[in-house]
Amino acid sequence: ETDDIDGIMPLSPFTAQRVDYSLHRLSHYTATRPVHFQNYVLFTNYQFYIDEFCALARRLMAEGGGGYERFIEPGNLITE
Repeated sequence: ETDDIDGIMPLSPFTAQRVDYSLHRLSHYTATRPVHFQNYVLFTNYQFYIDEFCALARRLMAEGGGGYERFIEPGNLITE
């Protein structure tokens, strides 16, 4: 959608305040800095699933990464 007067489009569909709030919430719930986020964030309310996902990703990285460059865990622990 463009502005009727000069055809200028907004940079984002959300205000800067809303983006900032959302990034802070994501950081709070994931224990990970927003700079590490990609297109998808996996949420679960069961710690068991998080532990299993982290163990699987660590094994994958130890075996060469399977096409991934790094795995970033909650707490910003980075495995290359």
